[in-house]
Amino acid sequence: MSKFLSIPSLFIIVVLCTFVSCSSTKSNSYINKLTERSGENTTNRLEQITNLWVGHFSNKNSIGNGSSIDAEQEVIGRKIWEKERMGEYWIYTGWFQADSYESALSSSIAQITKVSPDTAFITFYRIKEGLNIDKYEWRKDNPFSQLKLSDLESCGDGCGSFLVKGDNGTYQVLANKPCYDPISAKLKYYTVDATLSYTELIFNTKYLDDQLNTLMHYKNNTFSRLNKAELQKKYENFAFAN
Repeated sequence: MSKFLSIPSLFIIVVLCTFVSCSSTKSNSYINKLTERSGENTTNRLEQITNLWVGHFSNKNSIGNGSSIDAEQEVIGRKIWEKERMGEYWIYTGWFQADSYESALSSSIAQITKVSPDTAFITFYRIKEGLNIDKYEWRKDNPFSQLKLSDLESCGDGCGSFLVKGDNGTYQVLANKPCYDPISAKLKYYTVDATLSYTELIFNTKYLDDQLNTLMHYKNNTFSRLNKAELQKKYENFAFAN
């Protein structure tokens, strides 16, 4: 056997190394954005709240410890439209079965706006049906940059929750009016109450029928924030393309 590699073989190796290097760089950039504590000491309340939503969270540790959900789930939150709509605060939130990222259980685009010095409001929107959105759009360096405000539709007048500043950097999320998002033949609306902190998100989510009767109520569903080392292990075999 020849001791020398053929030119085609060398080309394949170079391409593979370039892809691995590129994917690793994109993975590190993505993980850094999920774990950086940018603006940690900012006095801007809207930035503080937005940063609490951003990250990769898991409810694994809460299963069997007071949570009403017995299936492992993950929440991924990303800032969006930082360049496209500067001065505004928009986030993407996706709920996934653990380690299954091809299709979110549910997702939303939301805007956080100021109500008073210690209170904000989060308004939830749905992406209009029929739009061609990459199923891995959330992992991109500048996610949903091609999406426009006109591509969103309201989930109802007053849909959303108030965010009220608590102690030690926490915020209480208090549901206002139900949000319309038909996820099944019976489940038509939802409301979100929660407690936000840097280490975890604790959700109390209700799903309602078209008469606003509560059909499902997930209580004390605690999602713990994954740190950089945990995310590096989770994403070590996950290819990050453009």
